[in-house]
Amino acid sequence: MVGSRRRRGLFGQLLQRQFVVLREQLVIVWELVVVWEQFVVLQQFVLTSERCPSLAVCQLRLASSGLPGLLQTDVRHCTGADQLLDDVQLRLTDLQAELVNRDTLVQGERLSPEPHAAGLEAGRARGQTGPLGLIDAMAVRPPPAGGAALVRLPRTTPLKDGNRVSFFTIGHRGVMAAEPENTLRSFLRAEREGLDGIELDLHLSKDGELVVMHDETLDRTTDGSGPIADQELRQLKRLDAGLGERIPTFGEVLDAVGPTLPIQAEIKDVAAARSLAKVLTDRDLLGRVSVLSFHDVALSEIHSLLPQARTVLVAGASAHRDDFVGRAQKVGSTLVSVDLRQLNRAIAEKCVAAGIDVMAWTVNDESDLALARTLGLVGCVTDQPDMKRLVEATT
Repeated sequence: MVGSRRRRGLFGQLLQRQFVVLREQLVIVWELVVVWEQFVVLQQFVLTSERCPSLAVCQLRLASSGLPGLLQTDVRHCTGADQLLDDVQLRLTDLQAELVNRDTLVQGERLSPEPHAAGLEAGRARGQTGPLGLIDAMAVRPPPAGGAALVRLPRTTPLKDGNRVSFFTIGHRGVMAAEPENTLRSFLRAEREGLDGIELDLHLSKDGELVVMHDETLDRTTDGSGPIADQELRQLKRLDAGLGERIPTFGEVLDAVGPTLPIQAEIKDVAAARSLAKVLTDRDLLGRVSVLSFHDVALSEIHSLLPQARTVLVAGASAHRDDFVGRAQKVGSTLVSVDLRQLNRAIAEKCVAAGIDVMAWTVNDESDLALARTLGLVGCVTDQPDMKRLVEATT
């Protein structure tokens, strides 16, 4: 009788293990389908736009390619149609490698230290066609001896008072898709919608106040004009920042939102870093506020003044450089925020190997979210008020 119960118990454990393996493989198959769709669309774009006569036409074709806000190249840095096509070709190469990696995981094979080259050779050896053997991959296979690295489950990142979430969402300048950016109205809406934190931008007024605004000038987001640094706070307070909102100070934002809501504060220069360091110290905010910047010198100043402060290096195309991880380590960053359109698996894995988590900007729809999860990111910045609900609905 005891032996019978033991056998039933072992059989139940075996079934449970097989179910876990099946579930993990199905997750990878879904990721493979998502990446394959992206690959096909970009490949079609390149084929139809080869040697496009003008940058404007090329950009228009990319915008209508079915990938809004996903893998579109940041065309602001492109000087011509050929450069844009070259950039898209690079994205296509990354996607091809990603497809191979996803398919290799489905097949239950362990990835080598050089996944791109090894994966391509493995694919050729299997004679795969279409989405790299997707149909064949649907047949669940037992992992090889020694175990297989089936899927990297999402890691967690601390946010609120030691609480942890598997994929966090940060409201970009509040929820700028729905409210005037960097206003109290926008930040309160982000909190009300349940986002895990907010992101804002800081500049110094002429009289040294930390004011919340993205641009160095007033022209785009207010009814004023000229540099912020040329006007005192009393002058800035007269301006309309959208729907009757006033330009808030950093202190006003801290007082308006909940006392535990995490804040990512982006700075642009050393002067703002020094002012922010004083506020973080005076108001005991080191556990709540992370300091972001594209500029190493600004983060270095914060790290020097407050070694225990959380610093986050922000990057676009510079994330592709060999020194990116070293830059993050030098300014004390254990989290980096990278443009989703610039991210690939190589960048993400290099950061993770160095003990650095990766989040993305800007994730605004389900396709963006699927890509972020495929890359193993810990969170994102979003313009959309409903992103937290989308994350929970698709977990």
